[in-house]
Amino acid sequence: MHGTLVDQGYTRWQVEIFTGGYLADQRAFQILVGIAEDTGYCVMAEVVARPTGATVCQAFTKALREFGVPAEVLTDGGAEFTEHVSRICRDNGGVHRPASPLVPSSKTLVERFGGNLLRQLDCRVVSFADLSAAQAAVAKWVARYNATRQFQ
Repeated sequence: MHGTLVDQGYTRWQVEIFTGGYLADQRAFQILVGIAEDTGYCVMAEVVARPTGATVCQAFTKALREFGVPAEVLTDGGAEFTEHVSRICRDNGGVHRPASPLVPSSKTLVERFGGNLLRQLDCRVVSFADLSAAQAAVAKWVARYNATRQFQ
């Protein structure tokens, strides 16, 4: 548990959903990613079959428990984020700010991170046995990334 990382500069998170790839049975998976803007630290990388409001809330709440509540969370205006993430942020003293579609550069850090994650794991080519195997590969890559933050 990292507890007070918010106090150490984790004040704004950029959150995005990336199309991850395919499992061995040809089902697609997606990856919900959160990056602390101030430090480039990955606070969330959850593999999900489908990014519903429930799966987004579960992953987001898990990240809040582990890293603390950031002052702001920046997402796109997707239905998975708007109502649910806004409520969780509000209930925990944070603010949810949907990014303006007119300012695509507002989430550059998380976009770059997601691109590097997918490229490094070769998700578009390699298929994983199941969601657990995909999550294990993502978690291993994220641990290495957080130790070096080579793509900041």
